[in-house]
Amino acid sequence: MCSTPQDSGASVSPKKLFLIGGIFYLLFLLLTPLGLFNDWIPPLTHSGYYSVKTVDGGDDTGYYSYLRSIFFDGDIDFINERYYAHINRFNSTGYVFSNWQLGQAVLYLPFFLVGHLLALLYGSLGYPIKADGYSSPYFVATAVASATYLFAGLMIMCRVLKKIVDERVAVIASVSLWMASPLLYYTFIRQRMAHTTEFFLAGLFVMVWLHYRESNKKLDHAVMGGCLGLLCLVRLINANYGVLYIVDMFFLYFVGRNSVNPIKITDVLMNTLCFVAMFIVFLLPQFVAWNQLNGFIISSYLLDTLQSQAIETSTSSVMLGSKLYELFFSAKWGLIVATPLWFAGLIGLLVSGPVSRSIRFASLASLVSLIIVMLSFVESDAYGNRYFIAAAVLFTIGLANLLHRCFSNKATRYISIIFIIICVIAQYLMLVQYKVILPYNHPFFSVEALSRSFQIFFNYPLLLLRSTNFFRLMSFEHAEWDFVDGIYLLIFPLAQFACVMGVLYLFRSSTRSASVLKRIVQPKNLVLAGVLISLVLVGIVGIAAPNKSAREIEKRATYKQLLSTGDALLNKGNFKSAQISFDQASNLMPSLWMPYFKKGIVFGSQNKFKQAEQEYKKGLEVYPDHPSLLASYGATLAALGEMNKAEPLLRAAIRQLPNNSSAYNSLAQVYLRQKKPGKARDMLLLAVTVNPNFGVGHANLAMLYAMMNRRGMAKVHLSKALELGLRNSMTENLQKILQNSTQKR
Repeated sequence: MCSTPQDSGASVSPKKLFLIGGIFYLLFLLLTPLGLFNDWIPPLTHSGYYSVKTVDGGDDTGYYSYLRSIFFDGDIDFINERYYAHINRFNSTGYVFSNWQLGQAVLYLPFFLVGHLLALLYGSLGYPIKADGYSSPYFVATAVASATYLFAGLMIMCRVLKKIVDERVAVIASVSLWMASPLLYYTFIRQRMAHTTEFFLAGLFVMVWLHYRESNKKLDHAVMGGCLGLLCLVRLINANYGVLYIVDMFFLYFVGRNSVNPIKITDVLMNTLCFVAMFIVFLLPQFVAWNQLNGFIISSYLLDTLQSQAIETSTSSVMLGSKLYELFFSAKWGLIVATPLWFAGLIGLLVSGPVSRSIRFASLASLVSLIIVMLSFVESDAYGNRYFIAAAVLFTIGLANLLHRCFSNKATRYISIIFIIICVIAQYLMLVQYKVILPYNHPFFSVEALSRSFQIFFNYPLLLLRSTNFFRLMSFEHAEWDFVDGIYLLIFPLAQFACVMGVLYLFRSSTRSASVLKRIVQPKNLVLAGVLISLVLVGIVGIAAPNKSAREIEKRATYKQLLSTGDALLNKGNFKSAQISFDQASNLMPSLWMPYFKKGIVFGSQNKFKQAEQEYKKGLEVYPDHPSLLASYGATLAALGEMNKAEPLLRAAIRQLPNNSSAYNSLAQVYLRQKKPGKARDMLLLAVTVNPNFGVGHANLAMLYAMMNRRGMAKVHLSKALELGLRNSMTENLQKILQNSTQKR
């Protein structure tokens, strides 16, 4: 049995490498939602919300803001970040709330710089591409970064497992576990979450750990600590790998006590001390960032959540049992139900095989520690039980161990292959339904999605081409490409292809140049480089996040209170007082978009459209692609009769948020004023499609059908509007007209 992998025979054959690369690139083309980047794309083609050009305001922006804000603003004050969801949630430090970490920003930087150069190039050629971190080149660059790191992680795992099991098992275990898990979703669909970089760094840590675990050199253990520190700089939940290291260290100590050259306990403690010291050194930048932003070196959100959930769980055996059951058997995201191949990996760590007992024992200890943390934390509200991604590398090792045993017998080999294929197909079917035909918070998501499998194949096969992927968009007929089409349909796939080939080349060449690499990546060099980089990051963070003055803190608190007061007054219909409150807020913080948006609503509610137009215009100067600002500004221009200006704004609003029924309704009014009833009808049909309970849309559609002498359809939509409780002079008059026409007949 192989307890410590050796370097010989670790390379994967070129044929297998290119097979993995081909599968990866095909899935990239098949699953990556490019979004509504141009008007020729039918709005409802895009589904599932997320796309390359859509950055979610939660975790995605939380990670990305470190990179964009430091690079362009020279700070980590996220109050002016466009997509940031917490711009009005201030800490006692004066900074806005941040629960996220800066490790991903460090890893994304090389790709981000390429995106920046591309933006500068487009700008110099006269194209309307801004070099501000918010334009298409940056979105494409970070999407490529995410997928590339995941692919590199797969290559690492193939190499690690090839040292333990045969090549076929190594490749099948690595690729299938990725394809049959939520990692597939975070690789291509919601790319800017930290899970792809997390997987890459977890694989790197395990590779280094397996190489140095039996070493008695302090620098080797410092390298392992640095790798774990970098991993936790991306997501702190991966500290469970620290448990793996410590348990393994003491396991090897107790097992080796009776050997010829036993390890001294003092050496074990010193090695562990070096590991912990380097781990802390790598986390120093994050501790400084959190201390400046939140007032403590650890995120207060993490501490408060862990404390409250841990107390609740530990004081109730019923609660503990319920959470354990949900973790493994939940019809929503239970480990056995939603990711059975991960569970097979867990089983693989329990059985004997080519993976040594000490490695399996340490891996299980790490998993137990992760489960304890998960029991003390809130349930994930994203795709899959993503907290288990922190253990994906360990599941891969366990799966390889299990498959090695299964593949020794012909019957069990075929059963295993069939099981793997079923798991991969099941995950794909779940993924294509998420936020498309099933909501993210469906209490029985996995079971419900799997029960609809035959319907997807036979009744809705188009869903298998998820959202605005490359193949689906290329099937549409459209006029000549413009520069935006070129970015998404040419540069993006070529860049991803180049990165996949680059990773394959690096892994092949690293094997041939192993002696050169060994001299470069000596532990001493790695430790010195790691310390230097960490200190540089600490300096950057310290400069980027100075202490806020008492005056600035008070100003931000006042701003928040003014917004809150204005909202309360607006809801009560006290427009004059609300306007005063929002005016004061915009005077305090003139560089923020929210007060202008609120003042636009105040003026629009009073039919003062000219004043509303001015406020929306100011807001768009700060936040040019905010969907609500675009839709409100477009609707206001339409009310002022400026149809030609309103149309492109409303179309832009729809591209940013294609499920906004009000934007379709406003655009329909524009087309109606332009005497384009067919286009108006199409927009209203889209409005009631994205929101079947949109009463105004049904009423307007009924009126339009009546104007087009299609009274049957008019009655259908009028009936729906009335059923939804929409009753006003228009619906009453239309009801009378339709009744009279029926009586005359």
